[in-house]
Amino acid sequence: MSENWYALEHHVRERIADAQAIARSQSVARDFTVRQRRPHSIGLIQRAGKVLASAVAMKKYVLQRRANPETLHTEEWTCDTN
Repeated sequence: MSENWYALEHHVRERIADAQAIARSQSVARDFTVRQRRPHSIGLIQRAGKVLASAVAMKKYVLQRRANPETLHTEEWTCDTN
């Protein structure tokens, strides 16, 4: 009976080790796979880029007006981010 117990324990330990090795390899493979972006996130990134470009243009406009206050109302601010 003790021989069967040791054989059974050895078999169980081997199966556990195999399962752990498979889980590790799947985890590594999952870390290296490229995740696709969702379509909504691409739109949000594009929108954020336009907002950032608009903010930079506005800051530039404000700084120019501070440097030349006499030309404050001669031209309007426009943002061409398209």
